Amino acid sequence: MFGSVLVVLDGSPSSESTVRLAAGEAKRHGASLVLVRLIPRPEAHAHVHLAHGGPALIPCHLDDPSLSDAERDADRYLDQVVRRHALPNTTVRVVATGDPFRRMVEEIERRRDPLVVIATDSTNGDRGHRLGELAHRLLLLGIVPVLAVRAGLGTTIPAALPELPHPPIDIVVAESLI
Repeated sequence: MFGSVLVVLDGSPSSESTVRLAAGEAKRHGASLVLVRLIPRPEAHAHVHLAHGGPALIPCHLDDPSLSDAERDADRYLDQVVRRHALPNTTVRVVATGDPFRRMVEEIERRRDPLVVIATDSTNGDRGHRLGELAHRLLLLGIVPVLAVRAGLGTTIPAALPELPHPPIDIVVAESLI
């Protein structure tokens, strides 16, 4: 059913507590497991004049000398997550910098039949970025299944979802004619 399972991590224990569930789902569906560490980065807009004559605003990233350190730290963190959870060597590790929502949408579009697993109540203090806000936006976008997990302290998260006694149900939403 799923070709890949993307786990969104921010470095917090709450977000990492979803790894076992995501790994179980990836194994059950024969899907690749993708760990995504998001590093929020402010964006600015450059004013440019396009060849066809019109002005435009183009998003561009602000230079941040600490970014390379953050990316190296994120790579090390993902390696530690793989070791801590005894994940297979085939686990894909992605460090994504920039706007968290845009970068997640880009990662989703790169994958075949993805499932996104994300904690809803996690924050690591990165400029106020909260995974709950990201989970909410991904759910509203509605382009992929999102398994939003409330992963607070004391919550027991299963290693996989229970098998359903019936086939999955496709829900079709009709557009209003008004």
